[in-house]
Amino acid sequence: MRCFHVLSSDAVVHGTCTGITKRLPARFGVIKSPGFPQNPDGNPNGCVWTVSLGLGKRIDVTVHLAYSREETEGNTCSAKFLHVHYKDCRTMESKTEYFCQTHEVNISRQSCGDVRVQSYSYFKGEDRGNRFLVSYEGIEANHQTAYNCL
Repeated sequence: MRCFHVLSSDAVVHGTCTGITKRLPARFGVIKSPGFPQNPDGNPNGCVWTVSLGLGKRIDVTVHLAYSREETEGNTCSAKFLHVHYKDCRTMESKTEYFCQTHEVNISRQSCGDVRVQSYSYFKGEDRGNRFLVSYEGIEANHQTAYNCL
């Protein structure tokens, strides 16, 4: 089964990196590597986005794609490429996960606290360069998310 969100406005797509943390106020949004799906200029500054939606809300975050050219040989995901920091709703523990493998797609997590998505600087490259695509949705903590599924 494949699930997806439908975007209605470019206003909810974030893909500019300045090296400074960006707070994302939108209820729903997409975070992408600069130039996604290509990688014409790389990411010399690094990116940090924080999603804060307040008490009684949950943030569903999905890493749709994270690919790091530097991690293709060792399959270790040890490079500082894409990190997602969140508070696991089941355990209430703060967690950090690292993403960099092409075979791991559409990985979803639920956070009962702020979410921070962080991508470190990486080299430019036209063909299969580093890239990522993440979506998030803020919802009431006890509400079930309705996805469009195939």
